[in-house]
Order: sequence, then C-alpha cells, then structure tokens
Amino acid sequence: MTKSYNVTWLDGNGNTLKTEQVEYGKTPKYEGETPTMKETAECTYTFNGEWTPEIIPVEGAATYKALFGSTTKKYTVKFVDDDGKTVLQSGEVEYGATPKYEGEEPTKAADKQYTYTFDVWTPEISTVEKEITYTATYTKTVNKYTITWKNGDTTLKTEQVEYGKTPAYDGAEPTKAADDKYEYKFNGWEPTIAAVSGDATYTAAFTQTEIKPEETKPEETKPEETKPEETKPEETKPDETKPEETKPEETKPEETKPEETKPEETKPEVKLVYKYVGPVNPNFVKGSGESLPLHIVCTTDDSGTYTKCTGVKVGDNPLKESIDYFKKFGSVIIDLKPEYLETLPIGKTTITVSFTDGDDVNVEIEILPAKAAETSTDEKPVGPKTGDSLNMTWLMILLGFALATATFAIWKREEMRRYGR
Repeated sequence: MTKSYNVTWLDGNGNTLKTEQVEYGKTPKYEGETPTMKETAECTYTFNGEWTPEIIPVEGAATYKALFGSTTKKYTVKFVDDDGKTVLQSGEVEYGATPKYEGEEPTKAADKQYTYTFDVWTPEISTVEKEITYTATYTKTVNKYTITWKNGDTTLKTEQVEYGKTPAYDGAEPTKAADDKYEYKFNGWEPTIAAVSGDATYTAAFTQTEIKPEETKPEETKPEETKPEETKPEETKPDETKPEETKPEETKPEETKPEETKPEETKPEVKLVYKYVGPVNPNFVKGSGESLPLHIVCTTDDSGTYTKCTGVKVGDNPLKESIDYFKKFGSVIIDLKPEYLETLPIGKTTITVSFTDGDDVNVEIEILPAKAAETSTDEKPVGPKTGDSLNMTWLMILLGFALATATFAIWKREEMRRYGR
C-alpha cells in the first residue's frame, strides 16, 4: 500500500487555505479559492499563480505558500485655501513620494482691518502615507488709513493711522479769527473722534461768544467831569449871567447820564446760571461697563448750552473728549465713559464742567465697588448740591438788585421834594 503525506497550502499572510493527503510520488496541485494577501498602507497584492517552495512530487509532508505581485498604492492629496472649502489643487500621489503644489501662489482678499500674504502650508508637506489635505496659511498686516485734520478749508495735517487705533491731533491748537459779532474758541473736532475703520476727515469745531459792546465804559468817566457843574446852577441864579456862560446845554447830560450808567452796572444777565439736573445720586459700579451721563441745563436760555460747554475736569486734571467722555446734545449731557470711571478710586469724586459765560458746575459722583451696588442708593437721599447752591446765589443777586432799586427810588423822591421838582 502506497503511503500518503499531508500537503498544506498557505495564503500570503501565512493563513492555511487547505490541507490534503497526497500519495507518495504524486505531484500535489492546489484546487481551491484564489489565494489573497492583505494590503498594507504602501501596497496592494495580487496572486501570481506560483508557490514557494517550488512544487515537487510528494516525498513527505510539505507546506507551500502562495506568491504575490505588489502594486504601490496612490493617495489623494489636496491643497485648499484657508476657508477649507476652495480646492486649489488635487491629485493622486504614490505612497512614499513627496507632493508638490504646482499652482499659482494662493491669495486672500484684504478686508477693512488686514492685508494678507501667503505664508506656508499646514500641516508641513511630507512624504505620502495616506490621503491628506494641506491648507494655505497667511500672514496679516494691519491696514493703515488716511486721517486728515482740517480747520475750515485749510488742511492742518495728514497722517496714516492703523485700523482700530484712535487718532489724536498733536499739532498746535486750531484758532479762528473773531468777526464783528463773535469771538471763537476751539471746542474739539467734528465728527467725534473714533477708532479708525477707514479714511476720515476731522474738522476743528469752535464755540462762539457774542462780543459785548463793553467799549462804552469810558462813559463812566463823564460824570466825573460834570461834578463841578453841580455848583454852576448857583452861579446862574442872576439872570444876567445866563446868556454869557451859555452852558445850559452841558447840564442836560447831568440829569440823564447818571440814570444811564446805573442800569449798566446792574446787568446780571451777562453771566448765565447753569444747573445739574440729573441723575439723582450719580454713581458708577466697578465692573458694570456702563457709562455715567450727567445732564446740565441753563436756567435762563438753554438753547446754547451744548456749544458753550468748554470742558470737563477733575481737580486740575482736564478730561479728554472722546477718550474719557462724550459730549451729547440735550441741553448738554456729559457721558463719562466706563473705561475712565474704572480709573477713579472708590469713593466720592467731584466732576467740574466749565462754560464760556457762566460759573463752573460741580457734580459729586460716587465710585462703588461691585459688591456695594445693592446698598448705594440709600446713602444720598437728596439731589445734587450744585444746583441748590446756584439757585441760592441767583436769589441773593435778585434780592440785592431789588434793594438797590428801592433805595434809589426813595433817594430820587426825596431829591424832587427838596428842590420842589
């Protein structure tokens, strides 16, 4: 009896495909499913019909392993813009090869804030091991814009300022010549200075003050020249001397001019009274991010309060308009910015608002810590003291004027009775 031996067939990964008994001396032949070999990241494999070792007639137990041909794999490599969606280049690249971008250099449109320049691809380009996408990256440069400073039609300065920065004029303070009716004082810029977001032109703004006819003051010296005339009526008692001296004409201003000069001295209307009206108990809570508006009105003529407001200070330190506060219409509203208020110490601070034709208005505000927000409203039950003080001052002026007028009327009546007029 002929002896048989085990013949084993293996696939490319060493897995057993089949084991069979083959008689001694016969040549084994594989009759089964086509052998396979698991692909790798680098290659795919195809059975080429051969085995190792070479098949020979059976002489004993034998194991044969299938042989495969290999094909290097290719992977999709993409180059995209920084939005991650715009494909600039795409193609198949063999495993182990280094991809190369062969298109035009990527570009990115500038926006208001930045101009962009291509930098590098991310991730860094390396040999291909799998499908991969490279994204363009850009360096950015802050855009600069033209800021023009003007006084009327005259250009004072032109400069380039980066986006987002707040421009500041560092030249000499603009001036405007007085005319026949008004004098002018520089009062900031129009429009209100703001952080740069494009080209901008700022024009000097001025407050106007009406020129008062104060040149009539020399009239005050004329009564001094007419004082000797008070004795001349005694000399004119003899009728014979009257035609010789012919000075009756000089006595006419004696009666009228003293009356004209006294009302001139009692014109309190020249100095207007400004008053703080709200909010009651003005305060700022640290960390709130809220501005603090201070509303001020003129008690006589409120139409020019905004233009006649010349500045704001704390002590001797002036505040900068548009940086520390905004000046708004509505009589005038001084809107203190939260960034400035955060710099003030906890406690009470006096804000002084100045005007061209009236006394300063002092407003006491209180800076509170964040935790004190709930209890602050009970500490000051009354309104701003500045307005009360100004009302009392104005009342005293009016009372003084009334007393002076009454005294003059009594004196005049006594004089008329004395001389029988």
